Amino acid sequence: MPIESTPLSQVKNLEMERQRLLSSTNKYKQALEEQVSDLKESTIRVAIQGLVFGGVALGSYFLVKAFQKKEKPEKIQKTEAPVSVAGGFTSTILASIQSYIASFLLAIAREKITEFLEKQFLKQNENSTKNSSGPGL
Repeated sequence: MPIESTPLSQVKNLEMERQRLLSSTNKYKQALEEQVSDLKESTIRVAIQGLVFGGVALGSYFLVKAFQKKEKPEKIQKTEAPVSVAGGFTSTILASIQSYIASFLLAIAREKITEFLEKQFLKQNENSTKNSSGPGL
């Protein structure tokens, strides 16, 4: 069997085509990785916002429940017909005012807690740098 040899120009053309395909593959791979990282960042951002809003809603609910008057139901005698008390327009307004006040107070509390935690972390960092730079035993 005779050994076939390929001309040098054909080998160079194949090598150039291979390099071109590798280059385009790397471009597509990089574009996909960027899209995945963008999607991951936006998902994390949305999840954090959802947690924050859920926490605020839950906190508002508990605050409103804590400040609402709890009425004990009176025993209804068999001869009397039950009387229903409609919430009406004013109770809806009061409930929304209470929820706005609760949201406002929660926002202030969140800011104060965040400031306090930041100060505590800064103090811990300062103390750890002081302790690590000191002489060892």
